[in-house]
Amino acid sequence: MIKVWEQRDKIILTTSLKSYLYKVSYNEYLMYLRKKSKFPNIEDSVIEAIDELGEENDNDILLDKIRKEIDNLRPKCREVFILSKVDGLKYKEIAEQLNISTKTIENHMTKALRIIREAMLKK
Repeated sequence: MIKVWEQRDKIILTTSLKSYLYKVSYNEYLMYLRKKSKFPNIEDSVIEAIDELGEENDNDILLDKIRKEIDNLRPKCREVFILSKVDGLKYKEIAEQLNISTKTIENHMTKALRIIREAMLKK
């Protein structure tokens, strides 16, 4: 609410005030989850899945499911995913470290994120 008040001069409402306030609150909550998350760079769909859970215990369950899905990835794909999302390395750095092309890194990341996203949507 403070953020809305501070930027009140810049706000142009195209929908109802209620909808606007809900969307602002929702986006702020997602940003909070991204900062607090143990995997801060995981794709938005996984973070949205966390948002759908109502209780704190459910967040721990979801993180366990994500960890299990990461463990189920093929070894090279898992290694690339962990280096990127957990260790925070850039694709170029990972490519140099593993001695493979950046395009291969992109393919591994696309595959890993797709697998994790699909698993989270199923459960």
